[in-house]
Amino acid sequence: MALKKSLLARAGRRMSLGHDGVGDPRVRPVATSAIPDATADSATWRAFLVANGATALLSFSPVGFSPDGRQALVVTRMTCGPRCGHWLGVSLALRGGAWTIADMLLIASERPTAPLRIPDQD
Repeated sequence: MALKKSLLARAGRRMSLGHDGVGDPRVRPVATSAIPDATADSATWRAFLVANGATALLSFSPVGFSPDGRQALVVTRMTCGPRCGHWLGVSLALRGGAWTIADMLLIASERPTAPLRIPDQD
């Protein structure tokens, strides 16, 4: 519940998409090859999180844009272990030249079978 409240509290606040993270210095990119696979146990996930100084892994779907390019939608998956995860729908709006969170919806809390895989951009 604390995570949901924390995420909702960020709604409408600016987010940095640069190398310094996404709105918080504790958010850092991780190479896809370093992410535990679907068969990883709790110890493997704990080691991954500790090694990266992380609480959870955030993965993002491809971003969908409105025809005018001023609104976007992305699905975010938060994975914190082999039996811990949440799906979020995030609506973004371009306002004053900056993207802000327009709305955020906790879609589901679940036991993920695997992290959302996106191609390495390294």
